Amino acid sequence: LYALSTMIVSVSIGFAMLRYRLWDADFVINRGLIYGALTGALGLIFFSGFFLLQRVLEALTGGRQPTLAAVAATAIVTVSFNPVRRRLRRFVDGRFYGIQIDYTPAPAHAIPPGGATRTHFGAYADLQLIGRGGMAEVYRAGDPKLNRAVAIKILSSALAVDSDFRKRFEREAQTVGALKHPNIVQLLNFGEADGTPYMVMEFIDGPDLGGYLKARGRLTFAQALPLITSIASALDYAHAQGLVHRDIKPSNVMLDGARPVLTDFGIAKIIGGHTRYTQTGGVLGTLDYIAPEQIQGAQDIDGRADVYSFGVMVYQMLTGGLPFKHHNAGALLISHLTQPPPDAREIAPDLSRETANAVRRAMAKNPDERFA
Repeated sequence: LYALSTMIVSVSIGFAMLRYRLWDADFVINRGLIYGALTGALGLIFFSGFFLLQRVLEALTGGRQPTLAAVAATAIVTVSFNPVRRRLRRFVDGRFYGIQIDYTPAPAHAIPPGGATRTHFGAYADLQLIGRGGMAEVYRAGDPKLNRAVAIKILSSALAVDSDFRKRFEREAQTVGALKHPNIVQLLNFGEADGTPYMVMEFIDGPDLGGYLKARGRLTFAQALPLITSIASALDYAHAQGLVHRDIKPSNVMLDGARPVLTDFGIAKIIGGHTRYTQTGGVLGTLDYIAPEQIQGAQDIDGRADVYSFGVMVYQMLTGGLPFKHHNAGALLISHLTQPPPDAREIAPDLSRETANAVRRAMAKNPDERFA
């Protein structure tokens, strides 16, 4: 009877999670393990520190100093809180959930406020700042030789002295320069000026897909299909060249009229290549679109990781929202690892079953279950 009642409780909880989609239970368990262990560890640190300091003070002063010992022990716990929490989070995330990436936001590089930080660079003049990322700035400029507007991507001066960032930036230029496809950004030139690496690309006078979706809301299947087909064609071509993008998301797709253009190969991986300048702290990929195998730190990432991210993006295009939504980064990663992808027809009932199933298959947790 005891075994039967225990089984009924387990089955009931499982049924409730499936029926009412209580996927946050996994995150609650995750944080319960972390903060439960944190409480125990800090309690142990406090009491050990308290009694040890009390003995030391007693030996030094010849009397008992419980108040001073308590204050000192509290200070030790306060200083220890964040390091202990980070270690416990990494242990629980890795041991119980297979999360092998550090999703703590990396510190931002100091960037001067206001408008453009450059007006001239090398032979280029009248620079206008149009974008700024974690490692580079992008300017619009006129090319004196080509007599056309171009986009110049310049490695941040704060990072130009770092050999790892220089190698990563140069590898991106070499990677993009080898790709020739109408839906992949065209590299026109790259080099170095005043000790700073740069690359010159075609200038696309349009919004990115993220801004377009934010302004338009969800797209109908007929509106989305030409964009989906073109982006898929670009990914097919890149994969055929042995290249995995690893950061597919709407902000990395620029719109040149009706032509979508895939950009930003900064963390791309060459399959079978020996160079691994793909990460210098932080996360590979963007958490809203990251594939489960990237979260688990798999070494054999292939094009199916792009298929997963592409599936998330297509879901967003067709429904107007993301399949997994969480304000907490840890909860979002656990959703990518464990939560079944939703059916797009729940939000967009006009979609066909075949379309919804294709999107769900693209977001399968196991790469073997996705499209090859």
